[in-house]
Amino acid sequence: MNLVLFVILGAVLYIGFSLNEVKNKPEFQWKVYLKENWLVSALNVLCGVILVLLKDDIGQWLPMTKLVAVFVGFSGQGIIKRIFKMLDGKVDTFIGYSEK
Repeated sequence: MNLVLFVILGAVLYIGFSLNEVKNKPEFQWKVYLKENWLVSALNVLCGVILVLLKDDIGQWLPMTKLVAVFVGFSGQGIIKRIFKMLDGKVDTFIGYSEK
């Protein structure tokens, strides 16, 4: 349970840093920001919890310490957000599909 809190801390740090980037933009709206980030955050924490629960199985490849748990929460948020953006048909990406 202790490591799960560190995964959540990493996710909250990522949200804080990304909020710091967009908060001062004139078109910023809390409703849009929360709509775009709640599912990503929930999936990130879920994946982090799964990795923490599997720490004995993956321990030889990824020793799960408190610092690693923070990095899993922080980097997982960015990775999942980019996957969602890649799969969004409204955003033109090299890998993603388009609704055109």
